[in-house]
Amino acid sequence: ELVHVQEAAARLRKAMVPRTPVLRSAWVDAATNVAVHFKCEHMQITGSFKYRGATNAVFSLDNAAARHGIVAHSSGNHGAGCAAAAAARGVPCAVIVPHTTPASKIKNMQRYGSDVILCEPTQQARTATSTWEATQRGAVLVHPYNDPVVIAGQGTIGLELLAQVPHLDAVLVPTSGGGMITGIATAMPNCRIIACEPVGKRLEDSLAAGTRIVDP
Repeated sequence: ELVHVQEAAARLRKAMVPRTPVLRSAWVDAATNVAVHFKCEHMQITGSFKYRGATNAVFSLDNAAARHGIVAHSSGNHGAGCAAAAAARGVPCAVIVPHTTPASKIKNMQRYGSDVILCEPTQQARTATSTWEATQRGAVLVHPYNDPVVIAGQGTIGLELLAQVPHLDAVLVPTSGGGMITGIATAMPNCRIIACEPVGKRLEDSLAAGTRIVDP
């Protein structure tokens, strides 16, 4: 709900998560014949919007839960976001990573002090390994997108957009797992939200089937 996104925004401000800028391009405006505004999430901490959801999750924990830390599974941005958010609060973090993940991404998680645990490059392996690790540690599992607290954190993008560009006709959102677009749609109920799905993802298939389709 919108109130949860608003609460996330307050939590992110307290954690000193920066508001990202909105930039314009005269060339893009001319090429598209519309006024285009770019929300620059690549300028967020860790270089991704994922830091928002991770920070909201980490800073939502009570002190008892925080002592045991968090576990996440990721092949890149969510893992870096969780590692950085955990470091910001000073809590333990472990990230389950497919062994095919580039070394540069693994080092990026480790530099925040996170444990990195390798697994097979399948969704089932990531889920099973992260669940087991969270149980062993007594930690909270922070899912990359299927988590209301993470979704609320990503939704703060929408609240910022409303403040920065109040009269938008539509927002185009890159979509994979669906956490960011769900959060933004919650924050901007009166704006048209359009999913931009990379080739190979399964959102369109899932909507057509009426159920989430997950690759093995």
